[in-house]
Amino acid sequence: MPDDNLARKSFEAGATTAREAVDRGTAAAEQATRQAEQSYSSTAEGLREFNAKLLDIAQANTMAYMNFVSELTRVKGPIAAGLMRSVTGQQIGKSDPVRRAALTARKRPGA
Repeated sequence: MPDDNLARKSFEAGATTAREAVDRGTAAAEQATRQAEQSYSSTAEGLREFNAKLLDIAQANTMAYMNFVSELTRVKGPIAAGLMRSVTGQQIGKSDPVRRAALTARKRPGA
């Protein structure tokens, strides 16, 4: 019977170790799940903000285009249209860094 007792103690120790490992694995999985949920929420919020900014930009561009077309319909001739285009381009160049860089590159000699 002492061998049975030794085998039982060994089995119980192994079972305890296995139970502890399962508990640690469960806790790690729960923590990973919480972190994934937080990451998803953060990413979703960032995407919402990004999309809102894109919509604002699209709306501003649409309004600028509509204003330009409205002004263009009032032009009396091709010379006035060219003047209006250059003035409008300069105004856009002051407010839009990409447009400003393109205009600056175009004005440089050899560019």
